[in-house]
Amino acid sequence: MDADSVIEVYNIRMAPGKIALDHLLAEPGRLATADLRRLEKLAENAVKFAKLDSQAETIRNDLEFQQAIIDATGLQRTMRYFSELTADVRRFNQLGVVYTDRKGDAQRYVVKLFESLRDGDLSTAHDIWHAKFAKALERYLSLIADNESDGASRTGVGVQAGRQRASGRK
Repeated sequence: MDADSVIEVYNIRMAPGKIALDHLLAEPGRLATADLRRLEKLAENAVKFAKLDSQAETIRNDLEFQQAIIDATGLQRTMRYFSELTADVRRFNQLGVVYTDRKGDAQRYVVKLFESLRDGDLSTAHDIWHAKFAKALERYLSLIADNESDGASRTGVGVQAGRQRASGRK
């Protein structure tokens, strides 16, 4: 797994989320009550699972939360596309990322995103979605950089360039 592959998947995966948020919050009441309840339950689970010793439930719940946002749109192509990219994310998680602040992440990225959806706050929802994916990308790039065996500076430069591309800097 190289840095460019990780950057590509995360940048591509952010787009359907933005589409979903725009669609869901374009007009009041578009986010169905049943979908909102599902998202609320997943947000509550994020906090509960963050307290467990194993991070497996946290990861599973987080991916389900993301997919639930996309699914709430009913936009079939967006749903399919996002779901297909989830397979890559599951593969990245097998690299051994350790989430050290699961409670903080649950509050910052799941509960707050749920609240922004519930409150119809598109700007905050966009900010949280972007921050959530930027943090995930940073974690995976760090893991890749830490696992480089030869210590060549070229890879470090590539990872730094990837971080800059991911954050929109040149």
